[in-house]
Amino acid sequence: MIAFDLPDYGRSFPSAELVPGAHTNTEESCVGAIAAIMKTMNLKNSTLCGASMAGQVCLAVAIRTGEVGAGGTIPLQG
Repeated sequence: MIAFDLPDYGRSFPSAELVPGAHTNTEESCVGAIAAIMKTMNLKNSTLCGASMAGQVCLAVAIRTGEVGAGGTIPLQG
């Protein structure tokens, strides 16, 4: 199991270079971050699980599995 915070969530604080107010939490940015992590770590057909906001992102990943490379999702509170 690999657990991570989406950029700028939880204990993953915003970058010092980020202009105040420039933070976004769009579906595109969240799904893109997950896809990038999966590609970097060479993860294929992994099952993603998320709660709260990440549960909503899991629904988006489920729709875009071909793009992300996920094998499935478990959206909690999605």
